[in-house]
Amino acid sequence: MQEGTNGTRQITPLLHLYRGLLPLTLIYYLIAKDYLLTSRDLKRLESVSRSPLFSQFSETLAGVETVRAFGAQGRLVSGIHDKIDLNHRAYFLMWSANRWLCIRTDMIGALVTLAAGVIVVAGSLSPGMTGLVLVYALEFSDVLQVGFF
Repeated sequence: MQEGTNGTRQITPLLHLYRGLLPLTLIYYLIAKDYLLTSRDLKRLESVSRSPLFSQFSETLAGVETVRAFGAQGRLVSGIHDKIDLNHRAYFLMWSANRWLCIRTDMIGALVTLAAGVIVVAGSLSPGMTGLVLVYALEFSDVLQVGFF
C-alpha cells in the first residue's frame, strides 16, 4: 500500500506539467501556422529571384566570346550583381523568418524547462525521475524545431 502512495506522489506533479503544456501547445500551433504561411511565400520569392540570376549566368557563359568582343563585361557584371542583391534580399528574409521561429520555439522550450524545474523542486520526485524530467524538458525545444526542418 505504501508503494502505491509513493508512486502516486511521483506522478501527480507530472500531471500539472501536462496541464501546463496545453497553453504552450496552443501557442506553438499559432506560431507554426504563421511561420508555415510566411515561409512558403518566402521560399517561393527566393526561388523566383534565383531564376533570372541562373539564367543570366548561363547565357553569359554561353556567349562569353561575344561579350568580350563587344566589351560588355562591365554591364553584365553590374547586371549580375543587381540580380545577386535581389536574390540575397529574399534569402535574408527567408533566413530571418527561420531565426524568428527558432527564437519562439526556444522560448517555449525554456518555459517548459522552467516549469519542469519548479515541479522538480516543489515535488518529492525520486532522483531518477528528476533526471528524466529535466532531460526531457531540456530536449523539448529541439523536438519542436525538428517538426519544421
